[in-house]
Amino acid sequence: MSSSTLLSSLTPEQTSLLYNQAGFLLLKDVPPGSQVGLNGSLNLTSSTSFAGYKLVPPNSLHLLTFSPPSNSSQSSSSALPLARTGLVFFSQPKPNHILLRSFSLDSESLTCQDDGAAVVSKDHLKSLDPNLAPFPFDSFQTWRSLFPPSLVTPAALERIFGKQNGGGWDLDGLEIGEAEELGEGSTGGEAETLGGERVLRHRKERKAAEAEEGEARILEELGSAGEGAVARKLGGWVQFDVRKSWRKGAEGEERSLFAKDKSWLFWSVVQEQLGGDPFSLLTQLSLLLPLALNLQAPSLLLQTYRRILALLTLSHLHFQPPTLPLLPSNSDTSVLPKFYLALLDLLIAQLTWLPADFFASELPEAEGWFEQGLNDLKVGLASVEPGGEWEGLEAKWEGLRELVGGKFGWVVGELRGVRKEGEANEEEEEEDEEDRPVVVDLGYEVEFV
Repeated sequence: MSSSTLLSSLTPEQTSLLYNQAGFLLLKDVPPGSQVGLNGSLNLTSSTSFAGYKLVPPNSLHLLTFSPPSNSSQSSSSALPLARTGLVFFSQPKPNHILLRSFSLDSESLTCQDDGAAVVSKDHLKSLDPNLAPFPFDSFQTWRSLFPPSLVTPAALERIFGKQNGGGWDLDGLEIGEAEELGEGSTGGEAETLGGERVLRHRKERKAAEAEEGEARILEELGSAGEGAVARKLGGWVQFDVRKSWRKGAEGEERSLFAKDKSWLFWSVVQEQLGGDPFSLLTQLSLLLPLALNLQAPSLLLQTYRRILALLTLSHLHFQPPTLPLLPSNSDTSVLPKFYLALLDLLIAQLTWLPADFFASELPEAEGWFEQGLNDLKVGLASVEPGGEWEGLEAKWEGLRELVGGKFGWVVGELRGVRKEGEANEEEEEEDEEDRPVVVDLGYEVEFV
């Protein structure tokens, strides 16, 4: 049922109750031809009367995206999609909570004025009603499943994006995409948010650079970023080189072991960049995919998301207690069952949310490593004992297999199949041991002539 159909089916009493409990996102001075979206549902504004969104459910994470009208001097057939600006915000559990953003011609984005909050009378809200788009209720349940409340909280977002600016975090797809390509990692910078003056300054500086040095200079900057750029600790997206996954000073067998397995790197990143909380990796993973798609910043998916996914799916040895002495100290592997069960829930939610033709038509280069990542994950999970703290593992894995097999045509193996293969190899080794010749000491020497 569409949002408009849902609203038209409500009784006057139900509509009044909804108006009294829900929030409003008011937008001022939005130019005609702009593309405005909420939680992935896009609206193309055709006049200056568009005023925002009504009936925003409370206690939920939402993403507003904005693209200004395309430059008339550009050919629409040759122009690449422009990165969008956006606003990530938690709707407040307050009746008629109102968040306000206004269009800025200088930054070509929706910016915060004052503290972003607004006091508007109910009569004025009713007068704006014809110009307010309905909240996209038809896709809300799927959208909300992308952000588990235990992982995505205001405090968790502040650790990534900095302090809120007027009731939310203003993001720039151009800025966070370039920050990742340049290896900066921290999208917020030291003690700065991503919105308001920061977005304005960033876009002005970029325009000046393009005017003075041209497109060649920009491409040179993107290609010259070397290794060694590290995000500030306890903030921004985690930064690491997945190809260098052993401890400093490791040699021989240890280095070879952790060159393939990422368990040491997993716990090193958790302790050095996330304050010892591995679930912060899932928080970042949950945000990266919807931000990459809705802000049109593909590097967030192709680089940052891919790097974190590889870290999680290629860490197998930390499931095995004998490897604990080789891991960083204070590596609390007791949380792994809860962590990986939550990872499976998150992957199911994200892959359910993606359109069926996403990998075929939007980002075909991501399909291979995503499918391989699931098969890598299978190897690690097949080594754990089912039941106990791992209760529900096989059911979740089968649900994931059926989803990606039916929706994308991916071939992902069964956990039981891997276990049976391992058991068969052990039985073969036992049989080989039984058939192996036995050397018997006869007590005398036999001379062959």
